[in-house]
Amino acid sequence: MAKIEKTLSKKENIDGRRQILLRFLFSHSCVFRMKSGISVMKDMFDLEKEDIIIPTNNRYNQERFYEASRAKAELDYLINRVMSIAAAGTPDGQPLSREWIRYVMQLQDNDSIHLEINGLTLSKIEYAMRIDKNIKEEEKKAREAEEMEKAKEKTALPNAIDFFLAHQKFSRSRSYAYKVLIGMVQRFTMFKQESSDKGYSMYLDTISLEDMEEFMNYVRNEGSIAKKHYRLFSRILKACPLARSPKHPKKIADRGLNYVISVMKQLKAVYNWHIRMGLTLNNPLKRLELGAEIYGLPIYITKEERDRIADYDLSAAPVHLQQQRDIFIFQCLTGCRVGDLLKLTSANINDGILEYVPAKTKDHTQQVRPRVPLSERALALVRKYEGVDASGRLFPYISAQKYNEAIREVFRICSINRTVVRRNSVTGQNELVPISEIASSHMARRTFVGAAYKAVKDPNLIGAMSGHVPGSKAFSRYRQIDDEDLKTVISAIS
Repeated sequence: MAKIEKTLSKKENIDGRRQILLRFLFSHSCVFRMKSGISVMKDMFDLEKEDIIIPTNNRYNQERFYEASRAKAELDYLINRVMSIAAAGTPDGQPLSREWIRYVMQLQDNDSIHLEINGLTLSKIEYAMRIDKNIKEEEKKAREAEEMEKAKEKTALPNAIDFFLAHQKFSRSRSYAYKVLIGMVQRFTMFKQESSDKGYSMYLDTISLEDMEEFMNYVRNEGSIAKKHYRLFSRILKACPLARSPKHPKKIADRGLNYVISVMKQLKAVYNWHIRMGLTLNNPLKRLELGAEIYGLPIYITKEERDRIADYDLSAAPVHLQQQRDIFIFQCLTGCRVGDLLKLTSANINDGILEYVPAKTKDHTQQVRPRVPLSERALALVRKYEGVDASGRLFPYISAQKYNEAIREVFRICSINRTVVRRNSVTGQNELVPISEIASSHMARRTFVGAAYKAVKDPNLIGAMSGHVPGSKAFSRYRQIDDEDLKTVISAIS
């Protein structure tokens, strides 16, 4: 890489400007000096940084701004021109010389189209842009090739996951899920090394089906394993902590089948990508039986319960509970996911219709854009909180976790505590619990979809408002087919 020096000529022009001089040091035998033909005022050039000073563009120094910007564009073009000639080298393989650089520049000048625009020719501008683009593309290809070569070496599975993640455009939450996966792989590896096999390792190219089956079992029962080997895990957790930060410690717990399946699907995505990139031929997940996720019946509140919560007098409750109650009701009336709800502003509402792009499907090939006509109750809530949030959002939100805690507290205050049947995600068994114990922001979304489906049996119409892509498997879980639906069908065919 050449060293480039930029200095100002000691000779001052009649108008007080000085010419910028260039010195390219390509090697000890090739030092190329040239006059740039670009002159600036002395106070417009930083001698220490060796560059033109571009002032702020405002009405007091617009002329100086344009003059400095134009001079810098000309100077950058000239430097790129010399560097591109040097990078191309000589046709006969001889060492680079200043005579050769001058010769090529002379040929280029003779062949250029002299259409002057602020001292530059169109051909020069286009040439400089083309050279810059080509150099960047070549550097990018070389960098990617080098990365791929390094990745082909013996790669530990956590590094393979990290490498996969670096080449994806995932949301923050989805990227974090893969970071959690890396932690689980590291803890499993350390547990194996400390408890049974000191030389155990998990490499991308050598992991077997048996390794994956054992890891799958470990993920599901990690809480029990950690409790049984608590001394060992006190050391493991120091090396691979669970929490995002020391202020928010977490405990290892056993996990349900659905969670384990989602983890293994993440690993499957990692392997599929590495195989597609030609980085491995190993595929231990190809024959692994994952099974299918099992979900319980959707639980949501009725329209009557929703209205009871909305109209309940919470004047004696803390202000934040009153605010979060209102946000929950708005979510019940619009069906937004909580991640989208937190980002809504008044710009999302036009002519009484809420419109937004869901974060979950923004990169989906079947991108949806929900449009939800707002009821008078929803519009009243928007007006009530207009200008309240310092960030300009529709409502004064708190964190997602505190939002869920506030919702459950509101349910208890409003005596919405009927018993419901819930499927325990860890044991897979059905259990009876008060609805106030499991209330959450997602219950509001289920309430919207469930109520809408009872009113209009058209999944496409409801999906256009809820943001589900056509054919979504998740959509069918939000609506519950009850006895009234069945009676309607029988009446229609009788």
